[in-house]
Amino acid sequence: MTHPQKTQKSTLLIALTTLFALGFGACKPRASMVFSARDQSDQNDEPKTLIIVLNSETTIQDAEKIMRMIPGQKFSFVNLGQTLSYDLKKRPVCNVSSEIKNEVELKYEKSIQILGNEITKCLEKLKEEGSEMLVADADESYIEAVALARSALNLKGLDLKHSRYFRDKFVMKEKLRSSGVKVPKFVSASILQGEALAAETRYPIVLKPRTSQGSIGVKFIQNKGELASALAEIPSKDLAVWELEEAIEHPILHIDFAAENGQLKYLSASQYLVTAFEFYQNQKAVATILINDAVQLASFRNFAKSIMQGLDHGDGVFHLEAFQAPSGELTFLEVAHRTGGSLIAEVVKNVHDVDLPKAHLLLQLGYGSRVYSDPTVSEAKDKSGGLMVLPIPKCPPKRKAKLDYSGQGKNFETILETSFNQVNAKRMRETEHAAEFIFKGTYDAVKTEMDYLLANLKVKCE
Repeated sequence: MTHPQKTQKSTLLIALTTLFALGFGACKPRASMVFSARDQSDQNDEPKTLIIVLNSETTIQDAEKIMRMIPGQKFSFVNLGQTLSYDLKKRPVCNVSSEIKNEVELKYEKSIQILGNEITKCLEKLKEEGSEMLVADADESYIEAVALARSALNLKGLDLKHSRYFRDKFVMKEKLRSSGVKVPKFVSASILQGEALAAETRYPIVLKPRTSQGSIGVKFIQNKGELASALAEIPSKDLAVWELEEAIEHPILHIDFAAENGQLKYLSASQYLVTAFEFYQNQKAVATILINDAVQLASFRNFAKSIMQGLDHGDGVFHLEAFQAPSGELTFLEVAHRTGGSLIAEVVKNVHDVDLPKAHLLLQLGYGSRVYSDPTVSEAKDKSGGLMVLPIPKCPPKRKAKLDYSGQGKNFETILETSFNQVNAKRMRETEHAAEFIFKGTYDAVKTEMDYLLANLKVKCE
């Protein structure tokens, strides 16, 4: 079958990888880059002890890139159970034992104190006399523990109090509501509170963990019986870390931005065509597309600034989600102090040449001048892009998941080669989790292509 947009010049890059890794390049020195070398020397900088918390392979790769960018700067590392590269092994490293890390992951309520104390001990060992210590981390799961260590040692950066604003959905909405930002109605997780919320907003209402990511654990509650049943499944001692929220049926946006001292250096916004919730709960593809409308983006920049002001923190990369009413009015959903998950960072790099994971570390380490600044770059009329993640089911033994295109059981490579001759399909492979697509082109071309694939690509076991 011929693709209906065969004449469009949009480009589809394909990768099939594990779903929703948190953190996602070498850059050439040109004006459009995210990271442009400073003309002036760094020799006049005050002495610093720069420490990066290593919690994933991706963070290790970004740390190595930053060391190459700033060759004269000394770096040290707090290692949370990762296998280090040769270059990193030569640097000062303090290892947090995997036993402590694993225990922490099983006991969230105690994790902040346990892991925070261990990180504090590491920072004390790594600190050099007479130099300012700055600490960067990239994983939302450890943001409070790292913040506790900063607070314990009176270091610059996100402290424990402010880290909760980016981790606890209940607390962040309370804080923003008090500053005048529009938020959904929300209450603690209980039968009485839930019934009162439903009486005010009507069913459905949403039950969600206060500290989860990627819509994991989220449930839409349709009636009083479902509310009682869903709450009964949660141990009473854990109810305090759940919340209930009104269901808003407007389209959802994710707004991804980098800032220094509350000033935007980059911002892009995408609309969900299919949400992460539908991926997890209903096994539907998740898809988002970049918005390049200048009027909307100006509104999004103002909204992002109001979030930073309301939460009293404006350094680093932020992943913000909001509902957009037909009038354009935005209602806050949630925000994280990190790069967006799934393929968001890769779409941004592919379309705007902005490397958000590196920017997040540099901004925390006081090297914001190394992050290219143009918050209007996403308004380019000829540039859009998007992502689509198609869930792949676990097949019975001796059967393999295949992408089924319009009822034709062809493998992924054949589909692309025969039906999409404008597609650049490199390094394709299948995994048991998801098929991941990255798009680039004009907004209309990308939207048409994404709609077509969403309607025609399916997965079956053969």
